[in-house]
Parts: sequence; C-alpha cells; structure tokens
Amino acid sequence: MRMFRTVLIISALCCRLAAQQSMDYSPVLGRWDLTIIRGGEEDPAWLELAGDNGGLTGRYVGGNSHARPLLYTHFDGRELVFSFAPRLERRQDDILFKGVVEQDRVEGETTNDRGEFIPFRAVRAPELPFRADVRWGEPVRLLAAEDLSLSKWRVERDDAPNGWSFENGVLTNTPPGVNLLTVEDYMDFKLHVEFRLPGEGPRNSGVYLRGRYEIQIVPPRNYEMHRGAGSIYGYIAPSVIPPPADDGWSVFDITLIGRWVTLIYNGETVLEKQEIPGITVGARDSHEGEPGPVLLQGNHGGVQYRNIIIAPALD
Repeated sequence: MRMFRTVLIISALCCRLAAQQSMDYSPVLGRWDLTIIRGGEEDPAWLELAGDNGGLTGRYVGGNSHARPLLYTHFDGRELVFSFAPRLERRQDDILFKGVVEQDRVEGETTNDRGEFIPFRAVRAPELPFRADVRWGEPVRLLAAEDLSLSKWRVERDDAPNGWSFENGVLTNTPPGVNLLTVEDYMDFKLHVEFRLPGEGPRNSGVYLRGRYEIQIVPPRNYEMHRGAGSIYGYIAPSVIPPPADDGWSVFDITLIGRWVTLIYNGETVLEKQEIPGITVGARDSHEGEPGPVLLQGNHGGVQYRNIIIAPALD
C-alpha cells in the first residue's frame, strides 16, 4: 500500500511538472504597467514576469517600495495570479493580485490594507528604444535667479504643505512637503541639475525623469548602491559616487532617450546608456509611453537646487 501511494504521489508530481512545462507563458512574459484604482484615484505600479524552470518568476514595484520579488505566480492560459510579501504596507498577509489576460491587457482585483477588493488594470510596457540620431532643441533655463515666481514650475498638490523657497537663484526645500514639477512635459531630453545637501540629519530628494524614474539624491553613506546617490532608485547602481565640490554642490548631467539613461555625475560617467526597466517607487503614473514632467521630490527635505537647464529632443 505504501509503495502504491508513493507511485501515485510521484505520478501526480510528474503530471504537474509536465503541465507546467507544456504551458505557454508567452502571453504574460515581459513588463507590465499597472494602474490600481484606490478611492477613484490612480495608483501606479509595475510588474515584470519571466520564465523559470517551466514556471514563472517576477518582481513588482508599487506602494512605497522598490522592486520586490514575487512569492507566487500562476497562469492557466487565461487567469494570472501573483503575490508578494508586504514591505511598508500596513498589513501582515501577502498581497494577492488576480486578473484575466486578454491580448496585451490584464484586468482584475487586489485588496487594500482593510481587505476591501479594489480593481487594477495592466498594459504591456512600451519598449521605448534608444535612438542615436536625436536632434536637440535649444536649452531652456528652468530655474533662473530672475524668475522669482518660478513660472516654469508648479506644486503637485495644492492641499499639501509647501516647503519650497527660492532666493538668489537657489531653490530650497525645508521642511519637507509637496513635490515640485515642471509645467511642461518632456519625452527625450538632456537635463543639467545642480544640487546640494547642506547641514546634518536626514537629507533626501530625487529628480524624477518624466515624473516616473527617480535618480536618487542622498548623502554618500551606507545605502545599498542601487538605492544610493546617483542610482536609478531600486534598479541600477552608479559605477562610483563622485565627491561634491568643496562648496558642497554636485552636478547631474542626464540624457534620457526612450528608456535609456546616461548620467554624468560631478564630471564622471557613472551610468552609460543603461536601460531603465520600469517606473520607480513614487512615480506619478505608469503611462510610460507618454511625456512627463521633471519632478523634484519634496517629501523628505534638506536639499537645495540651482541652475536647472533642459534641452528637449526635437523629434
């Protein structure tokens, strides 16, 4: 009898493995831009799925957390199910998503921290290829000493505390408050940013490209490199972290073409034509194929900016 049960178990496992290996996962493999609807507002997220020994594996960006691995994935040809552990969410249970896949879309439900069902939708993330023949327009000074009204900027929310002040050409954020973003949206561009982190204590900000991809600004300390100064937050670490000038000012010279970024940090190329996988935590939306603003993160504080200049692509 024991041998018979063992044979049945082995047979069941073999059948399950054969079913996994025969399953066509191509409809869900790749990167997905998610939108979760919370109280009528859009909450952006991102998902990447890859094949793994006949099954699926992946990672997720959303909420208040950078990319985290999936704990469970399942696709039966129509329904996609995946889950991951909470990180900063106010809950103890794993976070589960279930959706129906139709061509290049997924629609389904997840739950919030109160256990209520909320809808989500996902579309395939665009490739956004690199182009070598970009023609650049005339540089535009986004931050100029004579523009006291900051006419090229707006706050992200009118109902949030505003810690930004502008004096003698220097933009300062303290205490922390609302994000600041450009009035104009941009797709491909070259961006020059000068910044400083004066004083002591917590100091943290970031420059979001198209409002979706954060280049981290923090003091060079014991952060993991993929979340440290000059990183594409949570994804890509710079090759080095060059020291600031003697007066504390540092410089980012950024080129963004498609989803490919080059960063010259204090005169050193620390990211060279690196592919940004998807949105970073804190993104305004997940509509990666659309232009977006330059965004200065304001919810941490202790940062100063000056001489921000952009040269948008002409085509």
